[in-house]
Amino acid sequence: MTKDLKSLRSIIELIVSSFKNQKLDLNFGALSLRNNQSTFIEGCMNKFFEKIGKISYTPFELALAKTIDYYYVQFNSKIK
Repeated sequence: MTKDLKSLRSIIELIVSSFKNQKLDLNFGALSLRNNQSTFIEGCMNKFFEKIGKISYTPFELALAKTIDYYYVQFNSKIK
């Protein structure tokens, strides 16, 4: 397992870039941080893997694209 850290901003930008033909304005930094707000969180996944078992690796961008496609289909099936 690689340590492939991603910022929340980069994840949001990837999601927004998948919405073709739509203009979405992102206002990163428009609000100041709250007192004691965490700006970096990292955790250990060992207990998770002990309970669930080994999970095959999927590149983040591919997994995100599949997740977006899944929810796109779910959403569009409800508005027809």
